[in-house]
Amino acid sequence: LAKPFNVEELLLQIRVLLDNRRRMASYFSKRLLVEQVIPIHDNLITEDLAIEDTFITKVKGIIEANYMDENFSLPQLCLEIGMSRSQLFRKLKAVMDTSPSDMIRSYRLTRARVLLQNSDLTVAEVTYQVGFKDPSYFSKIFFEEFGILPGSIAK
Repeated sequence: LAKPFNVEELLLQIRVLLDNRRRMASYFSKRLLVEQVIPIHDNLITEDLAIEDTFITKVKGIIEANYMDENFSLPQLCLEIGMSRSQLFRKLKAVMDTSPSDMIRSYRLTRARVLLQNSDLTVAEVTYQVGFKDPSYFSKIFFEEFGILPGSIAK
């Protein structure tokens, strides 16, 4: 903005920037478990999106490779991605509006939901398969995430 700037123009630019960030966070949150690219129907800045997409794909790949390990958590993710805890937190918060730990947990829960719907595994078996140690804790956070108990969607 050129000085002296118009307050209305400043507020409009801030609103557009915040809107773009919200749309980008929504886009990447939807893509967390989807294998194909979801098309963007609005005018999100594609250069920024390509850079962020590469980063999110790398993080998602690391989580996919390790989500079954019950000891896999934020420190291991930071080590594999090559970023400090605070850098990774800031980056994921800016891109997806979520923390790295919440991203790992959400990925595990969504994988558990898919397993429960598409296999004959028990809730306890799925709990251990997606990297949780305690079936009761798993049931509690599964209910918080999806609003239903894991036993109610099991085959």
